[in-house]
Amino acid sequence: MSNFTESSNATHDAPFAGKKFPSLARKVLITIVSLGLVALCVILLLRTNPDLLAPNPIKSNLVNPTRNFLLERPQLSLQIEQKLSGNDAIKTVALVGIVGMGGVGKTTLARQFGRSHKASVVWEINAETHSQLIRSFMDLAGTFAKTRLQKEELESIQTLKNQDEKEKQLLSLVKKHLKDQKGWLLLYDNVNAFSEIKDFFPRDETTWGAGKVIITTRDVAFKNADFINPENVIHLDSLSRADALTLFTRILYGRSSYDVKPEQFAEAEKFLDHIPLFPLDVSTAAHYIKNTQISYEDYLKEAKKNSQEFEKSQEHLMKETSDYMKTRYGVIVSVIDRLIQGKPEFEDLLFLLCVMDSQQIPKDVLYHYKDKDTVDKFIQMMRTYSLMTSQASQDSDTQFISLHRSMQAICLSHLLQSLSPDRKVAMIHSISSSLEGYMKKVLDTEDCEKMKTVISHWEAILGHAPLISDTTQGAFKGQLGAIYFYMADYKKAKQNLEESQVLLNRDYDQNFERIARGLSDLAKVDQELGQFKEIIPQLEKSLNIYKKHFQENHVYIARTLALLGNMYKNINKFEQAIEPLEKSIFIYKTYYPENFAERVQAMVFLGNAYRNLGQFVKAKQALEEGLELSQQKMSKDSIGAARIQRMLGLLCVNVGYYKNAEALLVQSTLVYKKMFSKNHPDVGEALLILGHCYRCMGQHEKAEPILKDSLRICLLHSETSLNTVWAFLRLSELYAAIGNYEQAHDCCERSLKIINTHSDMSRINLALALIIKGEICLSQNDYDNAEKYFQDSLDSLKHQKHPRKHIIFENLSDLYLKKSEDATTKGDAQQAADHKIKATDYIKQSFEIAQGHLPPDSPHVARIADKMAKLGGVT
Repeated sequence: MSNFTESSNATHDAPFAGKKFPSLARKVLITIVSLGLVALCVILLLRTNPDLLAPNPIKSNLVNPTRNFLLERPQLSLQIEQKLSGNDAIKTVALVGIVGMGGVGKTTLARQFGRSHKASVVWEINAETHSQLIRSFMDLAGTFAKTRLQKEELESIQTLKNQDEKEKQLLSLVKKHLKDQKGWLLLYDNVNAFSEIKDFFPRDETTWGAGKVIITTRDVAFKNADFINPENVIHLDSLSRADALTLFTRILYGRSSYDVKPEQFAEAEKFLDHIPLFPLDVSTAAHYIKNTQISYEDYLKEAKKNSQEFEKSQEHLMKETSDYMKTRYGVIVSVIDRLIQGKPEFEDLLFLLCVMDSQQIPKDVLYHYKDKDTVDKFIQMMRTYSLMTSQASQDSDTQFISLHRSMQAICLSHLLQSLSPDRKVAMIHSISSSLEGYMKKVLDTEDCEKMKTVISHWEAILGHAPLISDTTQGAFKGQLGAIYFYMADYKKAKQNLEESQVLLNRDYDQNFERIARGLSDLAKVDQELGQFKEIIPQLEKSLNIYKKHFQENHVYIARTLALLGNMYKNINKFEQAIEPLEKSIFIYKTYYPENFAERVQAMVFLGNAYRNLGQFVKAKQALEEGLELSQQKMSKDSIGAARIQRMLGLLCVNVGYYKNAEALLVQSTLVYKKMFSKNHPDVGEALLILGHCYRCMGQHEKAEPILKDSLRICLLHSETSLNTVWAFLRLSELYAAIGNYEQAHDCCERSLKIINTHSDMSRINLALALIIKGEICLSQNDYDNAEKYFQDSLDSLKHQKHPRKHIIFENLSDLYLKKSEDATTKGDAQQAADHKIKATDYIKQSFEIAQGHLPPDSPHVARIADKMAKLGGVT
């Protein structure tokens, strides 16, 4: 009780004891405390988030697909950040360019960066047209107009009647506001050309303030502009396969490619093989398939048609699912319509590109169709819209252009639908005539480099058979067959040439010239295929057609006479080869003195015919005249120059001028290797002669790998060709020379097997094979078989006055000299004398033949004369 009493007394003694605390004072005190706490919180918040004091940023409505439909590309955003933060800038305005064709994601990437970028102003300027550019600047000025005075200023600008003055004041107003900002980012979207935006483009800090700029454009030449560092240009192309799969499955299945079922992944991956891997194409396909439940196969069928109905349905779907309302078809059509409206003369150039292969189109083809100035302007415009790329060949100075494949198909479909029937026919006719003329020139000059570049294009044109006539198809198949002949694809060459003849003969009167040329080309192909039966009739028919329609001194007749003479030589009718060849050369010299390439070729044929007749002096004269002409008038790297060097080199080997032969053959082989693939038969033949030369020079280590490579190439093309026979024979000679008789015998037997199974094979080939077999036996002291083979080789040439007979008689002389020496060793003096008499008789016959065919200074003549002197035949 006492404690309670004390406590009560204490209460009564306190201040205000017995009185109520005033309510107003209590409220004031609570308010002060609360405000203090709030102030403390605000201070702490501002210290940790200083940006809260900044005014609200001004930002465009940067619309992008939702994350489920969006492919994040953080590595590209990082590139933009790094480039904008670097030292390379227009004065103090940092600049990055994003370049690529429509639908590669330029705008999406720029918007992604803009949404995450911290700046007082982030504004997208639609720069596709001037009016859209001005509208974007007007909208930006409107966001700056906060006060009544600012709004009135803007309204006064809008009411101006003079458009130039309105734009000038609008630009001044925007620049003034931007300069007051701490930092800004302007996104210039879809710039067609810098010249169209230059007056509204930030140049320096003094008038615009410090900020950053991103430009998106289709113009690939943008990187060459003097106001931007090329390193600050990001070029967007197709997506990687992994990114395309991610975007496709994210839209179609709502999850990434890593999370879909294996069978779904495999089907999607296979489908993407057939569409362009651009974000637009991938997302359009995914949205369409998802919403319509169409199968992959049916989608591809519809897409290939490029029908307007399918296009409209895709456009409608894109409007509902994304801010980008154009499909690939819409993007391309809008570009080409704008291109043709500005320059109508570009329409047929565009059509030309659409009927060829979309990749690696030689500029020369376009220059042959239109003047260079028009073509260059056309290419520049195509590149401006990112529809075309350019590059040089790695092997030559040839310039190429390429189109995006999807663009080409859409462009062709659109042109076919928009062109009138008469315009379409006229355009196809003019294009076909130009291309045929271009290839005619290439074939006439044997420009193998250009031939290689057009094969896919001629095949692509023939793939548009419904658009072209039988005559055009026949002409292009004939030229394609000729190209395949030079490329050593003889089966394709023959197939195309035969199909060409069928098509062209449907209108003989219009196509007689093409038919005659095709027959000549067929003869050349049949020769390479070893089908000799039809060669002469084909060429005679071709010659008769030309004689019927042209004068006797026409270049076509000269060309066919040269081929006819060469074919006579190839079937061992050497005497019959001379007259048409000499007549051909006469026509070229008299009426076509500037046609160096074909005249040189005819001289090669004539020199080779004389060489096979053993008239080496005449052969040397013809070939050296051709070589001099080629050196004066043709490139040293031309196929014509290489051909005559090879043949003159072979002649020098036959005569024994090995050093001269080596220089000619090395140069010739280098050109063949440059002109053709490493496995081309002409390369194989060049190596064959070069290896033979080194074997004759005694440089066996050099000869062996060259001859082996030659045989490899020959066998790749035919196991039974004439060159294959020669390759085996030359290797057999080499192996015999180095004492490897087993391999020498094997190679010789393989050559004989081919010779004996072909009645058309030259008796000369048989004679050489038998000579080599005899030499192998002689090296092993097998005199009986050696003599048998030498005599058999003589029998194979008994109806021909062939210069190689001197080799056989020289070998027989060596054989009997060995027999004489053996008889002497055995003490049989009579037998030794008899054998020596035979040896002397044979060496005299050898010398007589050699002296009659070879030049007086030939090492072969000197060697045989020396042997004869030692035997006592001549002093």
